[in-house]
Amino acid sequence: MKIKISVEGLDALQELQELLNSEQLELIGETVEQLARNNARNKIGGPFGERLARSVEFRPGGDAVEIFADGPDGYIGVHVEEGGPIRSHNGKPLAIPLPNESTQRYNPKRLFARELKGVVPLFKLRSRNGNELLFRQPGKGGELEAPLFVLKDATAPQAPRPWWPTGNEISAAVDQIIDAF
Repeated sequence: MKIKISVEGLDALQELQELLNSEQLELIGETVEQLARNNARNKIGGPFGERLARSVEFRPGGDAVEIFADGPDGYIGVHVEEGGPIRSHNGKPLAIPLPNESTQRYNPKRLFARELKGVVPLFKLRSRNGNELLFRQPGKGGELEAPLFVLKDATAPQAPRPWWPTGNEISAAVDQIIDAF
């Protein structure tokens, strides 16, 4: 995601350039960057909101202000903002955790298949519905436990959770900075 402040019309652009110097533009960039980080922490919250906040980056560029959601969590930051199905971007199927059969809750330790690989023996079986499921390998003579993950190409569509600053939030921040000078 990128925020660019654009101005239409030559007169308006000249007025803005007279009004703002590079120091003020940098202050606007830093303010909007902080606004995006706070939104990620407050609107998304938890450890993921914190990771998202760290992905926001302001890059000063002379007469431009650009703020990005970048880095390893930038891609998912765009997805959280816009919603839609989550798709694998490396061609491998996604391992989606299944609820524990006895409690109907997801594992609180947030198991990830990639972390279990090589530590816990896993194997795949296809269900009657055609879904590929990942199971823990039972011990010799042991019974098959409930599946841990289902392998899918994409998740069900996720609802958008807007966290990126809105135009009104940005305008209010810019107006405060301009008024202060």
